[in-house]
Amino acid sequence: MKDKDLVNAIRRLKVETRSLACIGCGHGHNCGVSGCAIMREAADRIVNQSTHIAVLQMEIEKLRGRLMQYEDTELTPEEIDMDHEAAEQLRQLCRGYDLGRLVNLAEADKAGRVVVRPYKIDAAVYVLVKDEAIFYPETNGWYIGKETIGAITQDGFYLGDPEEGSFGPNDEIGKTVFLTCEEAEAALKAMQDETR
Repeated sequence: MKDKDLVNAIRRLKVETRSLACIGCGHGHNCGVSGCAIMREAADRIVNQSTHIAVLQMEIEKLRGRLMQYEDTELTPEEIDMDHEAAEQLRQLCRGYDLGRLVNLAEADKAGRVVVRPYKIDAAVYVLVKDEAIFYPETNGWYIGKETIGAITQDGFYLGDPEEGSFGPNDEIGKTVFLTCEEAEAALKAMQDETR
């Protein structure tokens, strides 16, 4: 019997009052007018339970749909967490930037038009400079000079004023031009070790 049929049957039975079961049940309240109080309460509870079950079934279907979407990604929970962390890092990085500019940069990067240099204009760099060996005999004339990036071109950079400074191609970074003094000192030491 379905819930609806059971409720209808109970509601029909509620009018049966004053049977032996009714005498002294302790729940009687207007049973002669409204029908058996126990039967009315049972019918109401079944209706409420049926409504509650229907709502839960709808929620289960929503959750099942979300689970299927998750399973379709084929990601593990750890990978999902990493995506959330990456999104948070991206949000922090993009704070205060114009969204249109970020879109333009992303499109330019996809098209291969973005080059990220390890240096910027006015940045200090450390250059291995060759001089006479008599001034720097321990390194056969090489020493470390500190310069400033004055301009950047497609192929490299100018040390100092672009009109008077010397041009350095990009492939000199890490060979004779260094971004930190420590890197330059390590390279100079390696040259010194080679001359011994």
